Amino acid sequence: RLRLADAFDEKSAAQSAQPLVDTIGDTAEAPPLRGAAAMLLGQRFPARAAAILPLLDGREVVLRVKACAALAAAHARPAADAIFAHADDAALPVRQAVALALAALGDARAEALLARLAADPASSHLMQPHVALAELHLRAGDLAGARAELETVARLTPYFAEALVELARVAARQGDGEAARAWMADARYFGAKIDAPR
Repeated sequence: RLRLADAFDEKSAAQSAQPLVDTIGDTAEAPPLRGAAAMLLGQRFPARAAAILPLLDGREVVLRVKACAALAAAHARPAADAIFAHADDAALPVRQAVALALAALGDARAEALLARLAADPASSHLMQPHVALAELHLRAGDLAGARAELETVARLTPYFAEALVELARVAARQGDGEAARAWMADARYFGAKIDAPR
């Protein structure tokens, strides 16, 4: 328990690298705690991200999911192949975590994985792959593709104000002022803070 205190206490964050690594590697520890330790290690000490890699092969789904997220948080691009190796994981949360992590790392393989999740009836209800695909489309200048994904997000989570704002901006860039005003009104209704136009 002292090790956990050293690992998770914000007051000792600067000295928490080894306690976090030890918690990650302790197979007797609860999987959610090991996953939480991986996330903190990725955020606080990205240079130690190699300690997270074994969790990608963890038996528990939570470990594999958290490993992907933690490696993304650490911007651990050298881990991209190890993450991609789990693209066909039996667990849907892991497949989503793999796609999102690769997208965060700027790996080109992410787009196909996200598109597969977005199209598969078993996973098309998940909001995050559609958001990530919209971001990729925007980076590529594909406004129509971005709008289609953001409209899906709006149907799945109509209260996601930030996505509504982005949808309004995309519609405006397409010259669809009426739709842009409607989406922005919805975004304000759900509490979005509207920045200056981009």
